Amino acid sequence: MSNILSDPFRQIIAKSIVETVKPKTYAECGCYHGASMNYWNQILPPDCQIVGCDNREETIQECKAHVPRAILVNCDSREWLQNDDLPQPIVFYLDTDWTVPAVKDQEIKIILDRWKNVTIVANSVNYEDHKLFGSEWKPFSVAKIFELFGHCCDQFIVPKYKAPILENGYVIIHRGDVKIPFDEHIFGDLKTC
Repeated sequence: MSNILSDPFRQIIAKSIVETVKPKTYAECGCYHGASMNYWNQILPPDCQIVGCDNREETIQECKAHVPRAILVNCDSREWLQNDDLPQPIVFYLDTDWTVPAVKDQEIKIILDRWKNVTIVANSVNYEDHKLFGSEWKPFSVAKIFELFGHCCDQFIVPKYKAPILENGYVIIHRGDVKIPFDEHIFGDLKTC
């Protein structure tokens, strides 16, 4: 199975978040085929609950085959976020590659409105690469995400790395009692809000 987190930089970032935050819940909006969830499952502690949603039943079933302990729901992510009560601290993984920016903005807003001890990890291919996927595909803007949500978090981190195929935009929005440590060679911009 292709794993979007197979890049070493992403692995270091994910492990740093798990070790620091010690999440009680890992939640994925748009779990798709389960590649990202499968990686996180390998590094999360056994007592961390794994939950997710996707709006297609076939991808839910495929994801469940890769991560049997996951609790998965077939529904719209915004509906799921409004109704699901999750133990904190929570790590949310939002795969933004195939989602319109307005939906991602709404997801982040719901998360920050509902939970105080959260880490949001959102990834997206850079805007320059969107032509590879067609005119309908429009990734989110890191600058816009910071403008909208920077004031709601303790740390806003933009890691720097080159993915194997495409240069990716990547952002971590963190709010909680602990700070995520960062290495300047791995993390690019760090804004403390």
